[in-house]
Amino acid sequence: MRPPSDASAPCGGCSRRAFVRRAALAPVLPFLPLLAVVPAAACGDDDGRAATAPDAETVLVGPSEVRVRLDRAAELAAVGGSLLVTTARVLVTRPAADEYLAFDAACPHAGSLVANRDGAALACPGHGSRFDLRGALLRGPAQQGLTPLALRREDARTLVVARP
Repeated sequence: MRPPSDASAPCGGCSRRAFVRRAALAPVLPFLPLLAVVPAAACGDDDGRAATAPDAETVLVGPSEVRVRLDRAAELAAVGGSLLVTTARVLVTRPAADEYLAFDAACPHAGSLVANRDGAALACPGHGSRFDLRGALLRGPAQQGLTPLALRREDARTLVVARP
C-alpha cells in the first residue's frame, strides 16, 4: 500500500521514487529540444518516404571534416539527391550531374535540421521554410538561405566537407 502523499514533499506530494526519477532527468532536460530535432529531420516526408542515416562506410565524421564516399552514398547517386549527416549538421546536395554542394543543415530561422523532401526542394520540419538544392531560400519564415560549407573533391569517389 502506498503511503499518503505529503504536500510538503520536494515535488509537491509525489513519491520518493518519482522524485528521484525526475531529479535524474533534470540534467538531460535542456537537451530534449535538440534530441527532438534529429528524428523530425530524419523521418521522411509527408508521403511516407523515410530518410535513412548514412552508415560508417558511407560517411566518416571527423573533428573538422566529414568525408562522403560517393560510391556508397545512394542518396547522391541521382541529380536532386541529398545526404543529411545529423551528427555533424552537414547537408550535401547534388543539384546537377557534375555538381555537389554542402551546407550547414541547421535552418537559419530556428536551427531545425533541413532535409530533402521531394528531390527539388529542401524543407525545414520546424516551421516549413523551403530551400532549393543550391541553398537559396524559396519560402520563409527563414530570412536567408542555407549557410554554405567548404567542399572539395579528394578523388573520384570522395567528397570532403568542412564541418560547421
